[in-house]
Amino acid sequence: MAEWWQEKGRKIYEELGNCVEMALEEENSEVAILCATPLAVLADLEGANYFGNEGYYNFNTAMDISKEAVKLAEEKGVPNWLKDGVETIKKILKDTGNE
Repeated sequence: MAEWWQEKGRKIYEELGNCVEMALEEENSEVAILCATPLAVLADLEGANYFGNEGYYNFNTAMDISKEAVKLAEEKGVPNWLKDGVETIKKILKDTGNE
């Protein structure tokens, strides 16, 4: 049985991943970046070593949908206050070889 923190971590991946995917589907660049930024940071920090290596929502999915969120943000634009999020995701994608 998984530890409580593994279950919570997987749930965070799932919730943030769902948020990004729904925003992408609706072409809502603001919400996509708002949810993709903490998702990419989480994936980068845990590196699929703790709870990001099982199920659909995992490190690889997080990187893939975060990349899609950046593409959408570049196409549709985001407010200035979300541009740091876009840059954070871009740096994470580059640092992890997922650009």
